[in-house]
This record gives sequence, structure tokens and C-alpha cells, in this order.
Amino acid sequence: MKAKLLESYVNRGCKDKLELFFGVGSRIEIKQVFPLSQLKTEQVEVKVFLTDPETSMNYWPENINWLIEDSWEFVHGKGAKAVVQATYDII
Repeated sequence: MKAKLLESYVNRGCKDKLELFFGVGSRIEIKQVFPLSQLKTEQVEVKVFLTDPETSMNYWPENINWLIEDSWEFVHGKGAKAVVQATYDII
């Protein structure tokens, strides 16, 4: 549930930022969200399907971390933190 809600918000609500960072037609798939009990947070596994690798790689992984963390805070409330583990595929 958390994964689908987050994925929907990133791909629709943050579409302009997503396309700025990764190219027009890019999308993000949230693979898994699971708790990290020692850190009292959650880990989000993300796969980015990007269309502009030259621009995307200039700021990788900061751009995906910022986008997911910002979306995570919007979906789960102020102060919510997530650890992001991301991979990418060029489409």
C-alpha cells in the first residue's frame, strides 16, 4: 500500500521534477518498502526508468534521494524519514 501510494505521487504529483532530473517519459517504480528497526525508519527500494542518462548521471544519486525523500515526507507527514536504495534502467 505504501509503495503504490508513494509511486503514484512521485510519477504524477512530481512529474515536472521527475522529467527535469531523468528526462521526458521517465518513471519510477517502487519495488519494496520495509522497516529498519534499529534506525526507526523505513527503506525504500526504487528502480528509475530514465530517458536522459547524460543529465541524470550528473547528480546521481542525490537527485533520486531528494525526490523520494521529499515525496516520502509529503505522503507520510513532516519529519518522516526514509533510506533510499536506487537502481536505474535506461529506456
